[in-house]
Amino acid sequence: MLKIASAARIVAVTQCIGTAIVLSGCQKEKYKVDYHGIFHFFCNAEQMYSAGTKVTLVSGLAMNVQNFVFMLDNQQLEVKSNQENKISVSFIMPDHDVSLSVVSETENDAGLLIANYYECTRTSENFSSYELVVKSSSDTARIIIEVFENEDNVRQFSKYLVDSEILNHCYDVCEKYQTDQWSNQKNLTSLDGMQCIYKYLYKGKMIRVTTDEMIENGMDFFNRVKHVMQNSMNTSSRLIDE
Repeated sequence: MLKIASAARIVAVTQCIGTAIVLSGCQKEKYKVDYHGIFHFFCNAEQMYSAGTKVTLVSGLAMNVQNFVFMLDNQQLEVKSNQENKISVSFIMPDHDVSLSVVSETENDAGLLIANYYECTRTSENFSSYELVVKSSSDTARIIIEVFENEDNVRQFSKYLVDSEILNHCYDVCEKYQTDQWSNQKNLTSLDGMQCIYKYLYKGKMIRVTTDEMIENGMDFFNRVKHVMQNSMNTSSRLIDE
């Protein structure tokens, strides 16, 4: 035989449901920050923040505070520096997605160094090298500087303006090969005098990996990240050829 719930019990259940609805309504919705490839410049950055949250982002590296301008959408942010010369910017997260970018303020500086690929071949008689340097240029663009040095120590430079998405593609390759965990690896493969080095910003630190300390299939990583950079250059605008 079915029992009829007491009025007091019905009221209690109703109050619980109402409380749950109120608490759920108090949770603020989170919105995205588009870092345009500089997410890992900061040691404490997150992809999303609740509306109304005071966000303070701190660089993991010492920087000259006068060299760069940080923009949140169309608003310039105040840049502060601590005793270690690490810089920080702060803002209140609005109730919509925002765009955070850094622009070089000095004409002779291509911008913030974000990634650097380097390879060289050494023999008893010759030395040659090839380098790709990625720096910030604007909120949606990056500059890749390509440097060749031949056996006669003659260096050739080229600059390319590429989309900022290149950094996301490079980070994807780094995550696939877990390069942030390569320390203390011992390379047992002979590379016939060739050495590769890749440096990149990651969680506020500059990570450096080399063919001297790499995982078993580490050469696949260097070939892949080099291909990603070169592919972006092949589909971009060439700026300078010296």
